[in-house]
Amino acid sequence: MENNDILIVIPTYNERENVSALVRQLFQMVPSSDVMLIDDNSPDGTAEYAQQLFGANQSFSVLVRRGSRSFGRSLLDGYRVAVERGYARLVQMDADFSHDPNMVPTLIDASRAADVVIGSRYCRGGRVANWPWHRRLLSRFANEYVARRELPASRCATAQVVFAAGRAARWNVS
Repeated sequence: MENNDILIVIPTYNERENVSALVRQLFQMVPSSDVMLIDDNSPDGTAEYAQQLFGANQSFSVLVRRGSRSFGRSLLDGYRVAVERGYARLVQMDADFSHDPNMVPTLIDASRAADVVIGSRYCRGGRVANWPWHRRLLSRFANEYVARRELPASRCATAQVVFAAGRAARWNVS
């Protein structure tokens, strides 16, 4: 993987049907970025399929995780990679298009003046589309939980996030 300025981290589990379009769109929207899928050993072959499609691109990589897996642990592994490899910015997003890839350049631009930028579906201009009621309920609950417990000024659960990776280096991500 070539070390560009920005690492886009995408945790995946059974996202084979989405990775082709998502990664292509991200490389079009932010051609100077590196994209890393962090796959939790998907039974549908997400990691292998993505490697077949994009493996020749030096700005693309896949980290396959085995053993103890979770979305949060995938993100921590992505943060570690960003810090260890000296990226200036880290973008985290979902593979299911619930985070709009078209927003990534806007979030990155905003991160030049802030350490953390959050793009949430619950902020003005955000939206939720094509989700079943139980997913909306879970997302709302997670959003409210985080807002009340950790970051009262923000609506940030299940959000696209851009971090200044240099600041993240001071966080304990173990």
